[in-house]
Amino acid sequence: SSKEQKQSPYRQALENMRDGEYSEVIKLCTKELEDKSASFKAECLLLRGTFSLLYGEGGKAIRDFSDLLDLPSIDKAI
Repeated sequence: SSKEQKQSPYRQALENMRDGEYSEVIKLCTKELEDKSASFKAECLLLRGTFSLLYGEGGKAIRDFSDLLDLPSIDKAI
């Protein structure tokens, strides 16, 4: 449908989570982050980092969390 075509990969990842479908979350966040004009960069880094941590991929999680903290719009107090 046209709604699905317009939907960002990040929003699709959130829908998948609501539906209990976790297997594509990391891939969808990566797809969103590959778009240089991504609207949900911080959210994707946090979500992908969290899922990487849950899957036992600590190195990938740390990279995402570090990239998140490097974003100018992020409060370093988090």
